[in-house]
Amino acid sequence: MPPKRACRLPLRGMAALTAVESSCAPSSVILYVEDNDYVRESVAELLQAPGRQFVCCSDAGQALEVLENRRIDLLITDLNLPGVPGMDLVRSAMDRNPPCPVVVCSGHDLSATAFADARIEYVRKPFELEELEAAVDRLLEPRGH
Repeated sequence: MPPKRACRLPLRGMAALTAVESSCAPSSVILYVEDNDYVRESVAELLQAPGRQFVCCSDAGQALEVLENRRIDLLITDLNLPGVPGMDLVRSAMDRNPPCPVVVCSGHDLSATAFADARIEYVRKPFELEELEAAVDRLLEPRGH
């Protein structure tokens, strides 16, 4: 497996965001939004695999800017975020053409009916890494990434 490297991505009018890339080959771009720095960095590192590139944000406002300026193949987000509510971020991802699939991670007990769309998966915190990995794989698989 190629070594992982962190790089700074300049985005128009935005603070640089950290992205973790596993190779220079075409990859699925995963936007991961989590306000806990340790969790965000650890999970992005642990989910790293060939063909995946992570763009990480600490709040939904920053993530909305990324959605407007980059191709994103999958959004992983917490719902309880500072500033813009996480559900606004989920709606924005789903309103794209084509819709961006979403993995919602939350410590709140959300009913299955809250996410009836097949392009949205819910993973309850605290989660096992394998559970999150399986959700990521299911949502990226149909897109051929």
